[in-house]
Amino acid sequence: MPLPLTLLNWLSPDLLARWNWPPGTPEVAVSGISLMAALLLAAIALAAICALLTTLLAYHLCYCYCLKRICEKAGHPPGILVWFPILNHFPQLAAAKLPGWMFLLYLVPLVSLGMAIFNWVKLCEVCGKPGALGILYLVPFGRIGLAAYLAFTD
Repeated sequence: MPLPLTLLNWLSPDLLARWNWPPGTPEVAVSGISLMAALLLAAIALAAICALLTTLLAYHLCYCYCLKRICEKAGHPPGILVWFPILNHFPQLAAAKLPGWMFLLYLVPLVSLGMAIFNWVKLCEVCGKPGALGILYLVPFGRIGLAAYLAFTD
């Protein structure tokens, strides 16, 4: 059963019976749920989507700022490419002292994971940290943690 219909069925018996809807509120044909209840659920879904997008944007901006600091520490000017999702691999490769053609390896499905780990190992070494920290790329939220660690430590 899809999630919205499950949520509607969960809300309809208790919440709608206790809710003081204005008289004359039209009913929706599905499960006898009023239009107000459907609008309420739509507003809740919209708020959840907005919260998710805001969180993702904050994550992206934080990661890009950390990458900018890492590039500056490595002695490479980050430029504007750091702020764009796919193009930020170019300054990252330059900071790791790797050739630009290695970006093509990010386009190969399984090779891209190994390339990302290799790239982060090189970035760790350039920043004067142990290269083994690059394996944190595989840990959930390890990428942002590793980027923040490399960006904000001496």
